[in-house]
Amino acid sequence: MSAPGAQRGHASRLLMGTYGLTPDQNLVAFLTPGNYQWQPPVGVNAVRILYVGGGGGGGSGRLDATSTAKGGGAGGGGAGSGDITIPFHSDIFGGLRFQPWTISVGAGGAGGASVTGAAGNGNAGITGGSTLIRLPSYHRQNIDITTNASAGGGAGGTSTTATAGAAGSGQIAGQIGGAGATAGAVGVAGAALGVFGACGGASGGGVTAANAENAGGPGGTYTVTATGLSVTGVIAGAAGGGRGANGVPGPLSWGLGAAGGGGSNTTTAGGAGGDGILGSGGGGGGAGLSVTGASGAGGRGGDGAVLILLIW
Repeated sequence: MSAPGAQRGHASRLLMGTYGLTPDQNLVAFLTPGNYQWQPPVGVNAVRILYVGGGGGGGSGRLDATSTAKGGGAGGGGAGSGDITIPFHSDIFGGLRFQPWTISVGAGGAGGASVTGAAGNGNAGITGGSTLIRLPSYHRQNIDITTNASAGGGAGGTSTTATAGAAGSGQIAGQIGGAGATAGAVGVAGAALGVFGACGGASGGGVTAANAENAGGPGGTYTVTATGLSVTGVIAGAAGGGRGANGVPGPLSWGLGAAGGGGSNTTTAGGAGGDGILGSGGGGGGAGLSVTGASGAGGRGGDGAVLILLIW
């Protein structure tokens, strides 16, 4: 029986080629944050579990007067993820191998709120939630598969720099978000990720003491040398308050990071950071002009997910 309020996943047949499935596999997908119970179907030979936690939210930009340097918010970190195959002939289950599993999908962290009115530093983004798959064991100890440390939220913009959101850990570590550049500079993308994980968000653009507006950084990217695959991040928010683009699903990976918003030194608000997807980090917001304007809000981190491939 499902626990009160829990939701049950359902398998659906996929075409060959999707996620590299063979004709004798099914997929169960949990793509919405929350707690679930799922019961493996009797007769399945093994399951392959792909999972990712929630990405960190981006920080909002600093708000300050004209002719002062003000920085954009930092990008949120990408979440940890993993890929594990469990054979059902394993003795870890005993007679419990087809009993319900508990699945918790972590939510993406909220982005830092925009700063309005008086001058002030930006607000930090919120840490993403962990994802957990709990298997029953006849040894009377639950077996937990989890993303461990959560992806950190990006710091709010300041008059100097802003600390990037930390990468989440797990079997596969996520990507660190883009640090808030020296106040007034162009936003920074997250460092390139060398594995198929979740990317970090970029930082927002700042405004210089000479009142020059700068664009945000492009979304996080990855380059996997072994395969020769290199993926470019999403488009940054333009100088003058442009919004950063949202993250997108990456080929053979989780989400690509969101872009940072552009800085503004007029009555137009600083650009908001884009939102992450599938565990990627949210973008940092752009800096803004106090009294008549507002700083850009940080983007929300991408929600986690659990995919279970059934092998018959």
